[in-house]
Amino acid sequence: MSVQQEDVIRPTVNFPPSVWGDVFLAYQQQEEEEGIEKVVDDLKEEVKKEILASLNDPTKHLNLLKLVDATQRTSLWFRLMRQQGFLVSSDTFKTYKDKEGCFNESLKSDLEGLLDLYEASYLSMPGEVILDDALDFSRKCLDDMAKNHLLSSHGLTCCNLSIKRRFAKYPSGGNALMSQPMYLMQEIDWLNATYGH
Repeated sequence: MSVQQEDVIRPTVNFPPSVWGDVFLAYQQQEEEEGIEKVVDDLKEEVKKEILASLNDPTKHLNLLKLVDATQRTSLWFRLMRQQGFLVSSDTFKTYKDKEGCFNESLKSDLEGLLDLYEASYLSMPGEVILDDALDFSRKCLDDMAKNHLLSSHGLTCCNLSIKRRFAKYPSGGNALMSQPMYLMQEIDWLNATYGH
């Protein structure tokens, strides 16, 4: 068996010469990297100066390092664990009660802690007296704050609707009449984009 080779004919085209020619631009990467490193070093020095300046002023220092208080942290942890289905003991809130069984008076001025305690208390199970007491205590304290106009609109929303009863699609609350048409338009646009016209 013999193999025949055929001549391959390739079409050729005569392109005009490029207007750019054979000259390539020189790329100075090192100069750019040195410029970027200088900018980064300048920014580092600026941040260092700002940190040192804030350390000289104790009020700024405290605001920078403000930590979430223990009541808020414990309540938030409890609520998140219960929402995920973990059976966390409500005895974690015993540390916030005094010898007489009442919640500490120092909690009355802690707005964030009270709001989280209020929301955590809605995840109680039957027979958990501590969480029932926490609900009554936090509701009473938050109502007192609302009467004294110490609550923000977020705090009032939390008091009126617990986290389990909030409707997530309309976070604007009182602006439902305005948000419903906008929501409807967004849903229609999404449906059109997904399924075509």
